Amino acid sequence: MENDAKAYIIIAENITAGKGITDGFSRAERPPVYPIFIASIFSIFGNNLFNIKFANIIISVVIC
Repeated sequence: MENDAKAYIIIAENITAGKGITDGFSRAERPPVYPIFIASIFSIFGNNLFNIKFANIIISVVIC
């Protein structure tokens, strides 16, 4: 997993855990929309990267 992907996953896990939009050390320096999207997927379907990949595929297909 790339560094950006790890950062987004960490922020999403913190959102899901109720810690807010943070990377665990300080305020996150990333736009909040994608981590919130990932956190919502985690909340609904569980903490599994396959679910995020599948949701991204569905969104890409719908947009095209």
